Amino acid sequence: GRFLSAARTLDRRPVEPLQIASVQANAAQLVVTLAHATPFTRLHVLATRYWPAYAVQERLAGPVPEPAVQERTPPESGYLAGRDIGDEHRYVLDRQYARKFPGVQLPRPGLLLAPWSVNKTETGEAELAEAGDFAPRAPAMEAGRPRRARGGHPEPPPPEDGVNLDFLGEAAAVRVNLKPDADGVVRLDRRELGNHALVRLVAVDPLAVAVRSLVLADTPPALRDLRLPAALEAGRAFVEQKRVEALPAGGVRRFPDRATAEYQVYDSLGKVHGLLATLSGEAALADFAFLMRWPEWTRAEQEAYYSDKACHELNFFLYQKDRPFFEAVVQPFLRNKKDKTFLDRWLLGEDLAAYAEPWAF
Repeated sequence: GRFLSAARTLDRRPVEPLQIASVQANAAQLVVTLAHATPFTRLHVLATRYWPAYAVQERLAGPVPEPAVQERTPPESGYLAGRDIGDEHRYVLDRQYARKFPGVQLPRPGLLLAPWSVNKTETGEAELAEAGDFAPRAPAMEAGRPRRARGGHPEPPPPEDGVNLDFLGEAAAVRVNLKPDADGVVRLDRRELGNHALVRLVAVDPLAVAVRSLVLADTPPALRDLRLPAALEAGRAFVEQKRVEALPAGGVRRFPDRATAEYQVYDSLGKVHGLLATLSGEAALADFAFLMRWPEWTRAEQEAYYSDKACHELNFFLYQKDRPFFEAVVQPFLRNKKDKTFLDRWLLGEDLAAYAEPWAF
């Protein structure tokens, strides 16, 4: 059916809207009575200690279509021009209504004999102006259109109130999709709501959403102790230390107090390189990242890297990590150097007794 009026026509809903008729709460249970409930009706119960920062029904309600409405606009009557024609056509149509005057009584002109000069005539083309469109007719009665659906708006952004509730010992109690019985009654055990005093009820079905808030008798909240459970002894002195220890293969390191000790294991060359690059901030360490994959390169690639990055540090690294490459490539290079340093001679195994003299440095 429809509701008719002089201004509009509105659809009539076939069912009554969903409502939360009554809410009764005691120490044992919570009883919610719904009016006009259907087999698709569900009840959501949310219990919190404090008032929520957002409206929960905006996140639970789906798109609910509203009744279609048809505006009734009375027809208008008026004179409207059928077509806007050009000036040339208007002159042809209007000259029959113009005032008539007598013509010229002089003789008609004739052919001019022996003219002084004869000029060429040119024929031009004139294009008529484009006619205008037909004028719009009187506005007709608008067709029936559905109204905007409620609840179909985008998801609201999460609240940014910055409130920290970590001190509460229990989270919010949420009970969803509770189905009412044949009489539209939902019963919930009071213990399922915990110690929360604020209850938000949201009843939903495919055509309506009903919301109601209830404040229960206040009960002491369950709190969580956020203090340090094991503080340091006040009569003793403590200091924070950072140490680096080299643990050989098969070695064991024991920590006397696991609660206050933090450790990080660097068991690969890549981890050590990343640590040193982070602590020192030296961009030059990134140039030696190829050493992390040294065994994966071919011999030609290894020689190319060494030719580009040769230095004392790289020579010592290859002496310790890749002795065959050191003996085949690095040693011949060091023997041919004109001015050898102390490290060069040590890597070559030469006599270093001269460096023991005071004047050697």
